[in-house]
Amino acid sequence: MNAQDSAGQVEELKEQLQKISEFVNAGGSGDIPDLSPEAVSCLYASAYEFYVNGKFETARHFFHILTVIEPYAKRNWMGLGATFQAEKNYMSALEAYSIAATLDLDDPYISFHAAECFFFLDHVEKGFEALDAAAAIAAEHKHHPLNVHIDLMRKGWQNYLVKKGN
Repeated sequence: MNAQDSAGQVEELKEQLQKISEFVNAGGSGDIPDLSPEAVSCLYASAYEFYVNGKFETARHFFHILTVIEPYAKRNWMGLGATFQAEKNYMSALEAYSIAATLDLDDPYISFHAAECFFFLDHVEKGFEALDAAAAIAAEHKHHPLNVHIDLMRKGWQNYLVKKGN
């Protein structure tokens, strides 16, 4: 690849990002822009960076756009759910996680994060159900890294309920 090819790719990426900007400025209405995988990847990387740096409103906006552009990409729904969760909008997080779950039934992290949301909403029974679902999926892999976290969360909530008198 020579410098001219690189410059052309950069220019094409700029044009595609301009299409995204126009789509966003139009309130997400109209035709969904046809974007290259590179442009979508750039958009996702930006959303993730905003999320990691605590810019949740901007991250949420970007992840929402990604769910429109790529509605069957689990990572976009997980990003949107995580952003809602970070904003303490647990019901919206649960909605995003439920869509992610329909896209990948074998991912225990989805049920685990749903359990967190249910617990924060004080829907303890549903929290344990989601935790059981995460444990069942993770149990298929003996050394799944989430197994320890599931056990810790379960014990923590059980202890909380004992102290609370339930």
